[in-house]
Amino acid sequence: MGSETYETESVLSDELIKDRFRKYLTPDESEFYYVFGQKKASSMQELPLLALFGALLGPLTSAVTTKNFFIGLTQKRLLLMRVSLTYEEVNLNSFPLSEIGGIKIEDSPTDIVFHVLLRTGETYRIEVRKKLHVVEKQEENLKKICQRLTV
Repeated sequence: MGSETYETESVLSDELIKDRFRKYLTPDESEFYYVFGQKKASSMQELPLLALFGALLGPLTSAVTTKNFFIGLTQKRLLLMRVSLTYEEVNLNSFPLSEIGGIKIEDSPTDIVFHVLLRTGETYRIEVRKKLHVVEKQEENLKKICQRLTV
């Protein structure tokens, strides 16, 4: 067991999100806004798991079927980075703004839901909390992202 090293669990923060995106940003992307969001499975998607494991595992099933994302926006593109429960990068999708065919934004008192429609027909639905205490710029950046995407 001697030389094994274990990475400590990452704590969600502004710095962590910026750090995850840093290697993907180019010098000419001077504007950069980021938020933390989630894609939750619909109840219909969870039904088979709930039937299999019973009501006791419902909250666990929900945690497993929820996907976490860091969302970044520059003046050139939209970045959707799927991250693990410990905020490690799983994959990154980068979309030039010219590939976005439409944006629908659902606004509630606590959340914003983005429906991003690409010109290819592909759709992304991501929920973003308006306020997130551990990400200090969440609310400010979310407003800027909404403004930029709906212009």
